[in-house]
This record gives sequence, structure tokens and C-alpha cells, in this order.
Amino acid sequence: FLGGNLGNAHANYKYIQGKVDEWVTLINQLAKIAHNHPQEAYTAITKSVQCQWQYVQRTVQGCGPWFAPIENAINDIFLPSLLKTTHISPQMRSLYALPVRFGGLGILVSRSQLIQQMTHSRHHKMPHNI
Repeated sequence: FLGGNLGNAHANYKYIQGKVDEWVTLINQLAKIAHNHPQEAYTAITKSVQCQWQYVQRTVQGCGPWFAPIENAINDIFLPSLLKTTHISPQMRSLYALPVRFGGLGILVSRSQLIQQMTHSRHHKMPHNI
């Protein structure tokens, strides 16, 4: 279904693993770009890449643990490059995940969003009474 995967758990894992590898490579490239063009790298991750993995999380059930490499790339490579620092503490990572209107950066924690994305997807699939 439009970017999701139909099949057994092993097929889903292989599909997600390929997508995660692509996104990790992209995040690493954006980290390099962030040195000289932080706004462009930030916009690319929040307006494009993040939306891609959220869509997959909505369409492939039970894939949360498979997104760990994405979070590692964001926390260990992208954010330090973007913010010109060497380490991102768990507390700061939580703050950076907050929406901009609450003082964060809106760079979501990929694994923690899974339940919310599946709930959101199920809610929108329900018939609407008009």
C-alpha cells in the first residue's frame, strides 16, 4: 500500500531494514551539510525525511525497534553537527524532540513516535459520520 509492505514479519523486517539504511545514509549526508548550511539540513530532516519514516510507521505494524539506527544517527551524528557540539544528553534530546512552539526543534524520536503514528493512522481509517 503506497510505501507500506504486505507480507510476513520477515518480509516486513527486510523492507524496513532497507528503508532505515537509506534514511541513515541520508541523515549522515545531512549532518555533513549542517556544518555550512544548518537551516537547510534542519528543514530537510523535519519536512521530508521525518515524514517518510512516519508514513512507514503508520503502514507497517510492529516496526518500532527496527528504527533504532535512525535515532542513533540523529543523536550521535546529525544533532551534534547541527548544534556544533560533541554530545547530546538524553534530557536535551527530549527537549529537541518537542515541537517548535514549545521551544524544541521538532526533530522527533523515531521509535517513541510509533504508537502515536499507528493510533493516528487507525483513527483516520475509521468511517466518519457526516
